[in-house]
Amino acid sequence: MDRLVQLVGQLAPETAPPSPDAKARQRAALVRSIEAAGSARPGPGRHHPRRRGWLLAVGAAAAAAVTGMVVVPGSRSPRPPSHPPYVAPGTSAVLTAVTGALAGTGGDIEEVRQTVPMGQLGSTAWVDLATGACRVNTAVGGKLTLTVFVGDGHAVIIDHANRQWWSRSSGGVTCEPLTPRTIALDVAAGRYTLAGQGNIDGRRVLRLVSRAATSGLHPVTKLTTLWVDATTYLPVQSTTSGHLTEKTVFAWLPATANNRAVLEVAVPAGFRHVATPSSQPPP
Repeated sequence: MDRLVQLVGQLAPETAPPSPDAKARQRAALVRSIEAAGSARPGPGRHHPRRRGWLLAVGAAAAAAVTGMVVVPGSRSPRPPSHPPYVAPGTSAVLTAVTGALAGTGGDIEEVRQTVPMGQLGSTAWVDLATGACRVNTAVGGKLTLTVFVGDGHAVIIDHANRQWWSRSSGGVTCEPLTPRTIALDVAAGRYTLAGQGNIDGRRVLRLVSRAATSGLHPVTKLTTLWVDATTYLPVQSTTSGHLTEKTVFAWLPATANNRAVLEVAVPAGFRHVATPSSQPPP
């Protein structure tokens, strides 16, 4: 029995050796536990499932004697909180969240980059969502060809290919297809359905899809996939396939002085001011 007490004491080598009185109390606790368990042991030659419980009782008594803990039969130590895997909410909840997130962008500068691989077409647009002012740069084959500024009822068009520019009223020149309002209308109309989740540049995103038939002589099914940030619910990227395939990347920028500066009309030096081309409606 003294040997058992010594072995139990080795379970806590960093703890100071117990006093003689503590050793006596530990030994007494072990004796009582073993005697109580032994009274329930079966006779020789008989198997009884309590034998395993008797061994556990000795181990529990030893642990209690060393640590001073009270062991309650059947009790369990608290488990750390679990973190279940992310489960995307339903379509209705996501669409509501997207609409709400878009409504909260009124003070931002929205940046939209669109590319059409066929024809090597590309454009980058910036929209001041507070004032509606916008700028659109259009490029072909990576070369800037046209810049359009719209604001305060006027439009300024810069023709980089011919190094000229002109101005006119903004009637018929709009950034409406680029604004959150257009996306929100499509979302509110129920044109999108939640179709899973993914990852874009390390950001967790939710995938929304929309299918619609185009009109015209050669109608096709137009498939639009919109990825929204799983935390902010703002659009991150979209792709549209139909007659052409388009890719759009969104960014939502704070309306700082530097970000607003991109919307200020800036005509490159050496470009000549011309009258509105005949193909354009008069100002």
